[in-house]
This record gives sequence, structure tokens and C-alpha cells, in this order.
Amino acid sequence: MLATSVTTMLCYTTATIVLSTIRCSSASGEGSATASPSTSRALALATWTPRPGFHNGSLESEILNSTNYYRSRHAARPVAWNSTLAHFAQGWAAGCIWGHSGGPYGENIAAGFVNATLAVDAWAGEEVEYDYEKEGFSLATGHFTQLVWRDTTEVGCAIAQCQSLVGTKVHGAYLVCEYNPAGNVGRAFEANVKAAAD
Repeated sequence: MLATSVTTMLCYTTATIVLSTIRCSSASGEGSATASPSTSRALALATWTPRPGFHNGSLESEILNSTNYYRSRHAARPVAWNSTLAHFAQGWAAGCIWGHSGGPYGENIAAGFVNATLAVDAWAGEEVEYDYEKEGFSLATGHFTQLVWRDTTEVGCAIAQCQSLVGTKVHGAYLVCEYNPAGNVGRAFEANVKAAAD
């Protein structure tokens, strides 16, 4: 749940908090991104139910805890951490340029949050805008759909401290998360984005 003082703005805004997502698809409607399974390790079991708001100081733990909490609510298996994805994310974040890398993975980016859990909470908060009756990609819900995309099995993220985030008036933490396989693909929304279990 987001703190009430946090304002969420999408894309190229000049607000305190900035979010963006990337839509990855090919002409066939299938994602083609891959990452080495040997660099993955699962932090969570399928039966694990994380506590919202938990963080222990480790970016990996914080991302997996918050991501897998939301995935479990939407009938998606937990994702595992992938160091190749984290390395890719670090390379992009270190440039301190607001926008997407154009890389081979699904990607969510955020800036201005005090911790990664709040960024993931903001991405998940886009669910209120998602229309389960008219499924498909939307800029307003792309973070959410990538976050809970059932076919995604791995995530890797990095944070860079940016004195100036080019393309915004924001400075500070710049979070980049890469997902494999990429979500937000073609006509696969019905199979990959499930309503939350109450």
C-alpha cells in the first residue's frame, strides 16, 4: 500500500515520483528474451506468503518479497532473482537517463521512491485501472501487468543514485527492473493477467 504522501505520475512527468514500463512483443505475439537459468536462484517457495512492507536492506530480498506478494495474489508463481538481469539493469540505471533501455527483456522503471517496496507497490496499484473485460496493454497499467505476468519467471533489478535524472526534474534513486520472459506480449493478456483472489 502506498503512503498517502506519495504521488504517482506516469511517463515523462516532472513530479516527485516517476514510473514507466515497456511493452515487449514480437510480430508473432511471443516474447523472445532469454536469460541464463544458471544465474537464477529462488528466494521464495510457491507457498511463501510475504508480509507487505517488509524490507531487510537487501534489494534482492525487497524486490522478491514485494513482487512475489503481488504475484501470489494474481495466481502467478514466484519469480526468481537473476543476476544477468540485475547486471543489465545496473548498466542502464547507471547512465541516469530516464527512459527504457530498449533491451531484450520486459522492463519497469521508477524514480523518486524512498525504497524499492514503494515502487513495486505503485506498480501494483495500477490494477485499479486495468479492465479485465477488455484486456490488453495500456500505458496506465503496463507496470502492473508486467509485475503479475504469469509466464515471467525471473527478475533482476538495480538502483542508481542520480544527481540528475536526464529527462526529468527528479534526482535520487533510479530503479530499473528487468523481467524474463517479458510480459505485456501480444494477445496473451487473458492467460497471463488474472484478477486478484479476494
